[in-house]
Amino acid sequence: MKYKKDVIYRLTFRRTNHTEYYRQLKGIYAYHNRDEIGCMVGNLYDFKIEYDKPFMNKRVKIELVEIR
Repeated sequence: MKYKKDVIYRLTFRRTNHTEYYRQLKGIYAYHNRDEIGCMVGNLYDFKIEYDKPFMNKRVKIELVEIR
């Protein structure tokens, strides 16, 4: 079985500057709906989030901050 690295995503709401941390992209949708994020979870999976390539729209910024 392959060893899976822990990935930490930082979610920042751009209007309030509120920050949350998640280990999985789908975890974001357990706590927030599509309207709060501004996109569907499928859009996030299609977008390759890397250190130098955060996901950003009018509502949120999602960055990859750590791989353990």
